[in-house]
Amino acid sequence: MLVNTKMLLAIMAIISLTPLAIAVFRSNVSGTVPAEGYKILGEWDGVTYSEYTIYYSPIDVIIALVIVDTYIDQSDVTLYLPTAGGYIHASHVPSLYACIERAVLVNDNDISVSYSGTLYVETVYDP
Repeated sequence: MLVNTKMLLAIMAIISLTPLAIAVFRSNVSGTVPAEGYKILGEWDGVTYSEYTIYYSPIDVIIALVIVDTYIDQSDVTLYLPTAGGYIHASHVPSLYACIERAVLVNDNDISVSYSGTLYVETVYDP
């Protein structure tokens, strides 16, 4: 029994020394989404978590944040709508771990929409 305990402690020590590294991307974004068009905010590989805060005007229209997660031959699409006039917040954990994530603002209105905000994306990092 003592040998098994020592082996277990050795394995735990090795695991604790293995670095758990992530890469964090923070970015301020701004621009215009054309009428009846879209604007790509970015694409990242190996995503494990992301957070988007978008403010836009005019606030009396609705635009959407669409996040597409892709891993090999699987895709998952998540739609985030405004929680208040001119404000979209998305705290996103991909259903496909360490996937490729694309974030797009979609405007289905007949007028262009100005936006600004912040992006925060965590990805796995191979040191």
